Amino acid sequence: MTGRTFSSIYNLPLPSLPTSPYSMKSTLTLLGFLALSQTLWSSEAFDIWMDNLRSHFAKSSADSFWRARLSGTLDLEYHSFEGSPPSLIDTTDNAHLQPRAILFLDIQAGKKIYAFGQARIDNGFDPSNGDREFRLDEYFIRYSPFGDDSLNLQAGQFATIVGQWQNRHLPWQNPLISAPLAYEQVTRITDNSSFTYDFPGTEVSDKWLYNYNPIIWGPVYATGFAASGKRSKFEWAVEIKNAALTSRPEYWTLGYDDFDFPSYSARIAWKPDLRWTVGLSASEGPYFGPWQRSTLPRAWDPSRYKQTTFVVDASFEWRHLRIWSEFLQSEFLVPGTGYVDSSSAFVEASYKLDTRISIAARLNTQRFSSLENQWGASVAWGEDQNRIDLGATLRLSAYSQLQVEVDLRDNKTGLIDMGTHFSSRFTLRF
Repeated sequence: MTGRTFSSIYNLPLPSLPTSPYSMKSTLTLLGFLALSQTLWSSEAFDIWMDNLRSHFAKSSADSFWRARLSGTLDLEYHSFEGSPPSLIDTTDNAHLQPRAILFLDIQAGKKIYAFGQARIDNGFDPSNGDREFRLDEYFIRYSPFGDDSLNLQAGQFATIVGQWQNRHLPWQNPLISAPLAYEQVTRITDNSSFTYDFPGTEVSDKWLYNYNPIIWGPVYATGFAASGKRSKFEWAVEIKNAALTSRPEYWTLGYDDFDFPSYSARIAWKPDLRWTVGLSASEGPYFGPWQRSTLPRAWDPSRYKQTTFVVDASFEWRHLRIWSEFLQSEFLVPGTGYVDSSSAFVEASYKLDTRISIAARLNTQRFSSLENQWGASVAWGEDQNRIDLGATLRLSAYSQLQVEVDLRDNKTGLIDMGTHFSSRFTLRF
């Protein structure tokens, strides 16, 4: 691998709030968050009212064999940044306000059958300036033949089994607003037929960034089948999905991409005690989208162009401290280029100061292998990056919280040229 060492992440400039036409909007948004937060915090009747409301969303049969619960979150998320839009934010502005409603439906039938659904109302799976839409992002049915966790069989559209971050990607569980670098930062890989591979020496317009792909696209709610189980101190899971880890959200559903080019993943984890979890994951599958496959010469086999990914993860939880870490290595076979690979790692920690306030920090890095450019020089095929994420969460009540985050990025890149990213989010769960 080429590029700077991980220690250079500590040489980032001091944070400064982005200057843009939306700076006043940023201030007003924060003031609105704080005013609403103070209202909820000072209202002792709020939690009682929410308890009563939630009781109407849960139903069960007389013998409790059938149980169902409707729940969800209402989120108001704000982003302000310098330069190109960070991560997977699809906008041409320097600030973005994203409202979102997420609905969850849990259904339990005895000890053996469980069903789940997640629907969203927002401006796109990732923050964007697009039209408001309603989507069914996740749904599955799980069968546990022995009535316990020793074996589970699952079918539907659900988050990947690879790594640990997907266990805390939802707003109420995530101690930070952002995802780790590998899950949200675009590379020069694309699964979109309208774009060629822009490797070293090619400038990429900011407005096209969303047409490129990260190593893993968020939780990857692709469609497929999975089996999992627990035995002693070990957990295991395998899955077959209709899309690779890098694939974009519109390819996760059936119809866009069926199982002609499936992706396979597996994970095994060791839990020596309640504090520790250590896991190893692997995944492989063709990463071209359906439209991109149609542009290949007839003699080329789309199934050859695969993404192969290995992930090592570890977590530790003790009292008020939680620590997570992952190391990812992903390789792509690119038409006309050959194999390219990228590695990424992060260490994230969250500490609860008291019953209401917690702080979090994450160190991210990503590196790219080298290619020979048109002048015969060896250069990395992507832009090495470092990022520090700093955040805090204020639990206003049992059902509401306010989060703020500042991300500091090494901006010596070509595809992404940015420094500070400020974000805030108010979440109300029910």
